[in-house]
Amino acid sequence: NGVKKILYASTSGIYGHSAIEQAVTESVIVDPRTSYAMAKRYNEIYLAAQHEERALNSISLRFFNVYGPNQDNRMVIPQFIEQALSNEPITVFGTGKQTRDFTYIDDTLEASIRLMNDVEGCEVFNIANENEGCIETLADTIKTLVRSESEIIYVKVPKKRYDFEVERRVGSSEKLRGAVDYKPDTKLATGLRKILSMKYNVQF
Repeated sequence: NGVKKILYASTSGIYGHSAIEQAVTESVIVDPRTSYAMAKRYNEIYLAAQHEERALNSISLRFFNVYGPNQDNRMVIPQFIEQALSNEPITVFGTGKQTRDFTYIDDTLEASIRLMNDVEGCEVFNIANENEGCIETLADTIKTLVRSESEIIYVKVPKKRYDFEVERRVGSSEKLRGAVDYKPDTKLATGLRKILSMKYNVQF
């Protein structure tokens, strides 16, 4: 079909428990723990093979916890927002000390477009905010922003999630910055305000 380049949506989930003591770079040994993450990693490998065999250019994007308006409400941020707006208990798995690197959708799109336009060959890039935040703080921030009366409660991690739960994850966007002179920089509180005003009509 004459395709010259593929922009592939991979995931930070392929890192699993690897390099959890520092921001993960694209060069660390990956450790996928779920069938989803394994499929993403194998597709990266497949694209590398296609580049070697057929000169097909591709960019695999390892997204770090992308969030924004109209996100699937099974994800943590819309779940917490809806619980807070309803003044229902905000349910946090485990201790709430586990961390994630939340990256706003607009930043993710800007990085993706720049890479698509400016990078050739077969490459893998993290798309990360480089700002580590814990789930407990996320819940408290959302509660404060919506002026909710919700109680934050801690529940046991379901067994089916336990083996795949990562205590710490923060990504490095150094390679991205070097390639296109850009990195995601929207602060989490700023991104949350955008969601709350755009989707839920919360006024600040």
